[in-house]
Amino acid sequence: MGTSFTSQGYDSGVIGVWPRVAAGVALAIGIVATAAGAQTPDSVSFRVSQRGVPIGTADVTVSRTPDGWRITSRSQMDGPVQLTVRHFDAQYDGNWQPMSLSLEVSTPKEHAIVHVGMIGGVTRTDIVVNKEALFGANDVPRDTIFLPDYVFGAWEALAARLQTATPGDVLSVFAVPEREVKATLDRRDASALQTPAGFQPATRWRVTVQRDTPMVWELWVDAGRLLRLDLPGEELSILRSDLASSR
Repeated sequence: MGTSFTSQGYDSGVIGVWPRVAAGVALAIGIVATAAGAQTPDSVSFRVSQRGVPIGTADVTVSRTPDGWRITSRSQMDGPVQLTVRHFDAQYDGNWQPMSLSLEVSTPKEHAIVHVGMIGGVTRTDIVVNKEALFGANDVPRDTIFLPDYVFGAWEALAARLQTATPGDVLSVFAVPEREVKATLDRRDASALQTPAGFQPATRWRVTVQRDTPMVWELWVDAGRLLRLDLPGEELSILRSDLASSR
């Protein structure tokens, strides 16, 4: 596993630009890819809350393409991290292995566009932040999952992969543009979410991510789709809007 970055036309200080994009948060992103002939898109919306207070929304579409799967999303989040995802587009093959991603995000102070393309086990990352450019390459497993921090539509790929996973599995997560990290599937339980119409069956997963400080994710999924995501360390909860009465 390795990472290299170079700047072109700018001084080396551009390397420090990315952590400022979301107040120190790294975002996983990728290359713009056109998906002709997408079939039967499935669109949902999510509500984002922190400590029980609504702070944002996200709209997500998962659709089939001739090459596999496509996830698109837009979102808005206020609170301690003020982040607008203007464009997110992730392309996966039929086995949910990543092909490419694109992301355009903005904060009150900065605007960033990032493209990542997957070639074998190497990614090509291009970043433009406020007219400053940075290019990089990362060695990652071919079955890594692109998961941008605070780009909640991206978690649909993890929800899909969990269909064939078992507790104890260790998944590769690419925290683009920085590095690959490991996510251990600690626990899986049968669960249900209370909805206005009754109870929605779900599978609840607990995941530990080995970053500089280990992070815990809790996901509720059903039939390969994300229903709810909790980030306990940040007291964040992302809940599908039609399940708004869930507890």
